[in-house]
Amino acid sequence: MNYLNLIRYKNLIFLTFLMCLMHYTVASPLLKVFKIESVGPDGAFWLMTIGVVLIAAAGYAINDYFDTKIDALNKPDKVIVGVTISRDATSRLYQILMGAGIACGIATAIWAKSLSIGLIFIIAPGLLWFYSASYKRQFLIGNLIVSLCSALAILLVAEFEASFLTKNYGIFVTQAGVNYNLYLWIGGFALFAFLLTFIREIVKDIEDEYGDRELESRTMPVVWGAKKTKVFLYAVIFITILCALAFTANILFPSAKTFTFLGREMDMLSFRYVLCAVVAPLLVTVILLARAKRISDYTQISKFVKFIMLTGALYSVIFYFQLARVYGLQLFNLFIIK
Repeated sequence: MNYLNLIRYKNLIFLTFLMCLMHYTVASPLLKVFKIESVGPDGAFWLMTIGVVLIAAAGYAINDYFDTKIDALNKPDKVIVGVTISRDATSRLYQILMGAGIACGIATAIWAKSLSIGLIFIIAPGLLWFYSASYKRQFLIGNLIVSLCSALAILLVAEFEASFLTKNYGIFVTQAGVNYNLYLWIGGFALFAFLLTFIREIVKDIEDEYGDRELESRTMPVVWGAKKTKVFLYAVIFITILCALAFTANILFPSAKTFTFLGREMDMLSFRYVLCAVVAPLLVTVILLARAKRISDYTQISKFVKFIMLTGALYSVIFYFQLARVYGLQLFNLFIIK
């Protein structure tokens, strides 16, 4: 169990779930609209997903390896490395997981004939290493790296499908706008993952301010203080809300129920979902941040932001439902919605 906690197995399950959502409720049904069955083999998709999960697990392990002193100050009862698992064992685990993850990624890249997938599986591990060793304790750089890696994990699904489509159909998929739609939709979810991860990482920095300050880290709460950091978070949350609303304003399914908002026709179901599952919880986050004073308050906010990431990602099911209804697709290969 200690090893599972070290690699944050709950986060890994969550990451796997997000990638599956992108593959099965966004990419696959979107291709069916273009009368194309998903050409990316399930074996290749799961090989890529396992590679991503292994690299993420390695990242968590090496992060704890470098953070033992800070964790001893911030959460002494949760320290694993050097207490229940030796530093040498942690280092070996990191090497095994990272090596296996990169191997899975390179194998997927060769299978799909995609240079982009190969580069991501080479660059991301390096970023995670430098994040844990140094960038995490620098102003904003560490937060941006983790957020970028979260977004890349989502965007990999679009690159995966696009690579196999190009491999099988050539320039046709580009001319028909298939790849464009894949990147557009999954890219929207990737941007959402980037922003929510960015918010959550800064909240966690406020939570860990004491240990970071004692070990002379240069995180935003240490440099600016908690109050100014909260103001920055309010701004990022506001930008996230604007992005969610702008994204929703450009969603319009044929023959779907619509309404006019600020002079623009909008998809009613999508707007209601985003308003209730994304915008409202983000506004609640602002209130929670304004009231937060104790470390436990920030811990709860961090968990709540992860919950918003889940509800935002679950819009993919609404997207699938709308496509199935409008284009007569079988929903999860079970039934047709009329």
